[in-house]
Amino acid sequence: MKSTEARKHQLELDIEAGLQVIEHALNTFRDGSCRELFPLSERVIEPTFSFISCIFDNVFDYAVKGYTSAADCISLDDLHDMNAFLHIASPAMEFYEGDRLTECEKVFSAMIARAKIDLANGGYNYAFTENENPFILGYKEDLLTLSEVALLANMNEKSVRNATHQTKDDRLETVKVGGRTYVTPEDGFRWLRKRRGFTPTVTLEEGASS
Repeated sequence: MKSTEARKHQLELDIEAGLQVIEHALNTFRDGSCRELFPLSERVIEPTFSFISCIFDNVFDYAVKGYTSAADCISLDDLHDMNAFLHIASPAMEFYEGDRLTECEKVFSAMIARAKIDLANGGYNYAFTENENPFILGYKEDLLTLSEVALLANMNEKSVRNATHQTKDDRLETVKVGGRTYVTPEDGFRWLRKRRGFTPTVTLEEGASS
């Protein structure tokens, strides 16, 4: 699995590539000026400062490094902006012969997974619902997918699925809902705490954000 530093760099590259593909599409639609600039794979991508990159940086510190504080929580507007960026940029990347923004998608999903565990442990309640309706498709506050557990454990999903087998000594307990396999945040946290790749959530005062 990638190191934290490598993941952060890839996240920065993903964001810049996403911004470029959105700008490319808009300029093409406006005046046709960018039709010949792609495929994206032939362009050199260098990270630059942007508002959306600041949001993702903050979320990366929480989702991957486990740093948070009640005074520096993720706002509903931040979540809307990230969700919109992913829904616009990732499909556009594929359309213009680039790669999906995989690291951005992983960080967004890991944020949701960590928030579920933190909420179950009495932590901050991040606003993934609006007027009691989830704005993230398929969001279940009281259940983790195996993919979400894998992201927090820094493991591949196949290894996590293997850990659910009845023959395992330290089995990851699962539940079935609508034919799909889930893990409760409580069971997920119990299992994750014994995994080397998992970083428990700490306050910013206890950790370092760099």
